[in-house]
Amino acid sequence: MSAKLADVLNIARHKGFHIPEPKIDIVINGRYLQDITADAMKGLDASNDQPYIFVRGNQLVRLLNDNGLKFDILDESALRGLLARSSGFVRYEGQDDDDKPMHVKVPPPLNVVKDILSLGSWPNIPPIEGIIETPSIRPDGSIIDMPGYDAVTKLYYEPANGLGKLSIPDTPTEADAEKAAEHILDEVFGDFPFKDEASRANALAAPLSIVMRPAISGNIPLGLFDKPQAGTGASLLVDAIATITTGQPASMMSAPDSEDEWRKRITSCLMEGKPMIVIDNVVGKLGTAKLAQVLTAHIWSDRILGKSEMISLPARACWFATGNNLLMGGDIARRSYWSRLDAEMARPWLREEFKHPNLLNWIEENRAILLSDLLIMVRAWYLAEQPSTSIKPLGNFEDWARKISGVLDYAGIEGFLANRNELYDSSDPENAQWDDFLQAWYQLHQNNPISAATLKAELLDRNPVYKVLQEAMPEDISRAISKEKKDSPALGIALKKHVDQVYPSGGKLVAQEDTHKKTNLWRVEFAGGWI
Repeated sequence: MSAKLADVLNIARHKGFHIPEPKIDIVINGRYLQDITADAMKGLDASNDQPYIFVRGNQLVRLLNDNGLKFDILDESALRGLLARSSGFVRYEGQDDDDKPMHVKVPPPLNVVKDILSLGSWPNIPPIEGIIETPSIRPDGSIIDMPGYDAVTKLYYEPANGLGKLSIPDTPTEADAEKAAEHILDEVFGDFPFKDEASRANALAAPLSIVMRPAISGNIPLGLFDKPQAGTGASLLVDAIATITTGQPASMMSAPDSEDEWRKRITSCLMEGKPMIVIDNVVGKLGTAKLAQVLTAHIWSDRILGKSEMISLPARACWFATGNNLLMGGDIARRSYWSRLDAEMARPWLREEFKHPNLLNWIEENRAILLSDLLIMVRAWYLAEQPSTSIKPLGNFEDWARKISGVLDYAGIEGFLANRNELYDSSDPENAQWDDFLQAWYQLHQNNPISAATLKAELLDRNPVYKVLQEAMPEDISRAISKEKKDSPALGIALKKHVDQVYPSGGKLVAQEDTHKKTNLWRVEFAGGWI
């Protein structure tokens, strides 16, 4: 090896790259491509005995240490470099005068590199789902606490700097779990002005969700942290949760402006493999279809930015959002759990006399204790054979709801998810508008069907009998009958978007065909009759 190459390799190793030494020589001429590829893969597999190359989704990736571990997708250049370091490639050029074979050392052939990347399946390369910086729970209740690759959960554990030693009893009891929960709630969450018991319990569910993520099958809902006004502490609360579970404050992202930007941002976040993603200071309605999709997806597929090829990524991150009086549209509300802060004062940022004035510094100094508290709660519940609770199932998130509610209940924490109905009612004003509108409609017409033209005339009529209907008019109906929309078909389109949706009062809009005029008629009916 030349001195120059040795220097390059030493610098690379110093920066955290895993650089194996070549273990086998591969002859590249006079052989089938698939045979050369098979030998090259044997060399790559042999160099990967302490895994640093993985299969993530449908891509080969490696771990790079660049101010923390990160995934790097292997392109042709990166893979060619790894092959050069895991195997020697030679070209046979006959025999010398002593009848000994003559070989010339060559770089890994590009056709071999391309063939490996095109395989789509690499059986001996381990799969990986993410990187964790915190001891976490396996599905059997045991703890991932040894640095490196964990084959059971397909996670790579890289402890954050300064974690310290955990202190977890071999057989934690219910009393241990209760004490651990009280310690976190008092020391970390004690100064946050939670609106109610449910908000407090849901806040504790957030760090539990992160350390239990490997043990939870399926998905985890969006954790919402909102408040009436700025300065109440929602962002600090999320930072506290992140500091406990990742060793550093949360990495915040703003809410993108379009579905296409949401798609790109989600893909970028998932490619990093981080356990926690925070959408901070949401302004306007959080109703993106892409966010709703990733909250219930097992695999997220998208194009790699700047390329035409697709990538498939495990959707295992825990998502959170903060904002003032968060509004949600679409399916976001029913895919969320909610923690509400309310200081009940004009300038909440001026509050004083906190238990820990610099909370994040205090958490950093006591992180091992706080993590031990979380793990004690979980271990105690597992050792008690996972006693169940009476909590109602949460669609698409059944395993999460069962396990988190079980851990909290066993530790004596009440109120988890008790504010679900309030979340649904308050998160989307349009939903409440339509509920009131259908009730006013039913008061006027009972079950009798009317045309869109008749409804439009009533909404524009000055007769006091229609005042209640007009005052309850939803925004999309108001837009449909505005002067810019001169005919009723626009109103019919707006009505059609709400057909058969059942609202909290039990009312729903029903469409039926007017066979004579070949148009739709509309009526309101109530499940179980009018109340």
